[in-house]
Amino acid sequence: MAELYHITIALVDAPRPIIRKIQVPATVLLSDFHRIVQAAMGWQDMHLHEFALANKRYTSKQTIQNTLEWGSPEDIELIDESTVALNQLLRKTGDEIAYLYDFGDDWEHKITLTERSLSHEIIVLTHAEGRCPPEDVGGVWGYKTMLEAFAKPKNNAEAEEYKLWLGTKHWDADDVQWSDIFDRVLLEHATYQTRLRSASLIKTMQAPRDAMHTPIVPMVLALLNYLQTSGPTKLTAKGWLPKNIVQAMFDAYDNSAFWEEAYIFDNKVPREEENMPVLLSRKLAQHAGFVKVSKGKIELTAKGNKHLPIAAHSDLYKLLLKAAITKLLWHQLDGHAKLPQIQQTFPDMLVWLIGNNDYVPISALIELILLWHPEIYQEVQDNYFEPEEALLYAWLHRVETIARLFNLLNFKSSTRSNAKTRKLQEHDLVAISQLAREVFKPTCESFKS
Repeated sequence: MAELYHITIALVDAPRPIIRKIQVPATVLLSDFHRIVQAAMGWQDMHLHEFALANKRYTSKQTIQNTLEWGSPEDIELIDESTVALNQLLRKTGDEIAYLYDFGDDWEHKITLTERSLSHEIIVLTHAEGRCPPEDVGGVWGYKTMLEAFAKPKNNAEAEEYKLWLGTKHWDADDVQWSDIFDRVLLEHATYQTRLRSASLIKTMQAPRDAMHTPIVPMVLALLNYLQTSGPTKLTAKGWLPKNIVQAMFDAYDNSAFWEEAYIFDNKVPREEENMPVLLSRKLAQHAGFVKVSKGKIELTAKGNKHLPIAAHSDLYKLLLKAAITKLLWHQLDGHAKLPQIQQTFPDMLVWLIGNNDYVPISALIELILLWHPEIYQEVQDNYFEPEEALLYAWLHRVETIARLFNLLNFKSSTRSNAKTRKLQEHDLVAISQLAREVFKPTCESFKS
């Protein structure tokens, strides 16, 4: 059981009542609550927003950054909305905050805590009154003017202009579009539940029984064993592993299909800087604390030595995976757009795939990321690709690389193709692997409860 807030949202000074009533967890972050308000009202999240209480404004990191660059009033404090929960602002029944949307049209919403109760953590729309105004209509007075135009006798020029602009011959201000906004709020509930599970995904993951069948464990063990035998080993002048260690790590995982996916063919082992699986294995071994680099040499740590026995191999896998998700910077793996959201949403994606229990198109996962992080549309400035394309290409490289290294996902091609020329594409299919279900068993079990 959790504390549930019963919230009323009212559009201030609207020409007719526009009200929504929702139920949300008291601890929901303002960044999530923003999306819930957008969904419940029927807005499209096309403009800036902020929550206001006294002299404090709660908004996105990007908006804060832009505001500070232009200069903000000295008496206003800007706070990152992703760091504040709703119950930090609304503490008792009757408390109110303002939600401002579209600083051009200047829509102000009064948000009131009307009731508190104990229940399961749900997000649901319980009441709606009055249709959401169109985006960019000109605020309260612009919407009032539009409604007055539609109320005039038929065939008036002003109404015809509005019809052309809206793309409809009729506007019913009383039709709340219940099915649409109810489903959108329901989607926010599903997203919130996904994030709750993903927050505990890493904390509750378990060591798999047979980690030696994954690419990452044999390669890291080959590195650790070499360093145990040879002691601190000198790196190349540019800081790369010497060729004999790279060869030992390559030989440790004898799977030609895996190496072909990494574009390494016919046992021709490239240097570390050109061998992504080996390079990643070494970096993750460092991040996990199994090896360290000092004064141009790489050496085994006490922690690495502790994980050499067979009994510790499964725990080694778990620590490497944790390092991959929480410490490794994925955007450094390639030259694509930075897009840290790919790494941030990876646990969410795993939870979503666990719950889905079937193969899904990669394109569906890309759509989910854009839904969870609409700011990508503003962040991606690329001379060659649209935001969706930039996200797709970065996702294909990074997620496939990590997932194959740890055997987390199964990929299924939608077309028949030669493995040596085949590249993963957006219409290909992906599903959670059996190994991942074992590793994330507590999360899998949570879907049954």
